[in-house]
Amino acid sequence: MNHYAKIDDNNIVVQVIALTDQKITNPETNEVDVSYGKTFCNENYSGRWIDTCVLNIVHDECTLEQCRKYARIGDTYDEAQDAFIPPQPYPSWTLNDHFEWEPPIAAPNVERSEVPADKSYEWDEDAYQADNTTGWKQVDLVTSAEVKLEALGLTKEDLKELLSM
Repeated sequence: MNHYAKIDDNNIVVQVIALTDQKITNPETNEVDVSYGKTFCNENYSGRWIDTCVLNIVHDECTLEQCRKYARIGDTYDEAQDAFIPPQPYPSWTLNDHFEWEPPIAAPNVERSEVPADKSYEWDEDAYQADNTTGWKQVDLVTSAEVKLEALGLTKEDLKELLSM
C-alpha cells in the first residue's frame, strides 16, 4: 500500500489517499510501481498527485527523498526539496534541515517525572515577542485543553460526545 497527496495550485495538500498494490501495479511490467501509482492518480482523479510515505519509513518502493515526510492536509509541497512542510506553528519558529519547525528557544530539558502529571510545557509566542529570552511556560493540562476546545467552539460535553462515537 502506498500513499499519495493531492495538491492544489498553491502546492497545499488538500487530500491524502492510500492505494492498494493492485492499483499501483504497472500493467506493462506487472510489478508494484510507486511512480505508476502517481500516474494512476493523475489519470483517474482530478488534480495533481505526489507520492508520500507513511510515518517517514523508507520502503523498498520509495527513496529516502520521498520518505522525508508524510503529507498531511494543510502541508505545503516544496518541489525543490521534494518534501511536505507543515504550516508554521508560530512566527518565531524556523524550519530545520529535516523540514520540521523549531522554536527559537529549546523546550525545557526535564524528565517527565520532574513535571507534575497534570502539567506540561507549551510555547507562548506573546511571551517570546515581549522578551526573546522566554517562550516556554508550564501549563495546567486541563485548563490548556479547555482553552483549545473553546478556540474550536467546542465544550467538554461536545468532546465527550465525539469520543463516544
